[in-house]
Amino acid sequence: MKRTALSVLTILVLAGGQVQAGDLLKIDYFADDLGVVLNGIARDVAPTLQLGALSGDLMGDATIDHFNLSVLSISATTSNGIARVLAPDNGVGWKFPIHLDNLVNDNLGDNNFFESLMAYPSLKTGFGIALGTWDFQVSGMYFPQALTDTGVSLVPGDAGTKVKKLSPSFSFGNFGFKVRKTLIEDSGFIGIVPALSLGAGYTLTYFDLGMDLQSLDSIGQSRVNVSGQYLDMNGTLDFQTLSHNFTIDLQASKHLLIFTPFVKLSGAYQLSNFKATTKLIASVYDSAQGTTLASGQTPEAINLSPNVTVSRFAFLTTSGLDINLILLNIDVNVVADMGRAMLNVHDLTLKGIDANAFSLNAGIRFSF
Repeated sequence: MKRTALSVLTILVLAGGQVQAGDLLKIDYFADDLGVVLNGIARDVAPTLQLGALSGDLMGDATIDHFNLSVLSISATTSNGIARVLAPDNGVGWKFPIHLDNLVNDNLGDNNFFESLMAYPSLKTGFGIALGTWDFQVSGMYFPQALTDTGVSLVPGDAGTKVKKLSPSFSFGNFGFKVRKTLIEDSGFIGIVPALSLGAGYTLTYFDLGMDLQSLDSIGQSRVNVSGQYLDMNGTLDFQTLSHNFTIDLQASKHLLIFTPFVKLSGAYQLSNFKATTKLIASVYDSAQGTTLASGQTPEAINLSPNVTVSRFAFLTTSGLDINLILLNIDVNVVADMGRAMLNVHDLTLKGIDANAFSLNAGIRFSF
């Protein structure tokens, strides 16, 4: 959800602004600037969809003995920020009298770290079985719209009424399949020969978030006071991502007492898409609560559909450690996109860390 929150925020923070009356005649300027922001978000988000889709793999062993069950993996995929277009001195020729970069940064103050660093969380589960020298793995996570609808229906009181009016849509899915062939068997706890396997896989992931904005008031914001006239908005917002990923993996691991270090080299092709659709109506009223349009003002449509597709091949490395506690395995690993990976720590604060194209994964699985 964080990957789309800024685009919604850009609209909402207008409620805190003050502009001159004549500027309202240029709502199309605001539409142009909002389009710049949404396109910037799309360009920043789309390349990260690959690591987000492939994160959460807890299969540390290069070969499966009989059966593996990954109960739950928790992942965080880092990127160098969304909406970098809002960073100061970015050279954008903003048209609207209140520049959106200043508007967002002034309202958020020091909380705008997401312009330079983002961490997308994800959860995943899966299982694998071995058939001779071959093993097969299935993994994923699914959150349907029906669960969102159920959650909305359970919100009590006035808060529930407001949420229901927004008709929120939220769903996501991640589904993966992999097959591997054992090339070399592990020589055992006292041997020196590691296990080695070669595999191929496919992963599909999608995400959908939207709302039906009745007015700024429906999300707890007041109309924008414009020298005695009041700007309001209504309409729909929708954000969608879709990522197809194909991988070829060469993996090695070695059992050392209760520890199993492992490393994996992957060639990965992604076809990822990020799309944002806004169908908004901006209206100017003569009072903060009334329904009469201000003199000379007519509703203005703001229809935007930025769409960014990324098609690229990447080399990924995975390094990690399994801790084997009889049937239970604790797994931690790091995946890096070698063409984009970057880590620079100035200080241990959200604004002091620059990180891109890393996925940090941890979880537990049962093996027997």
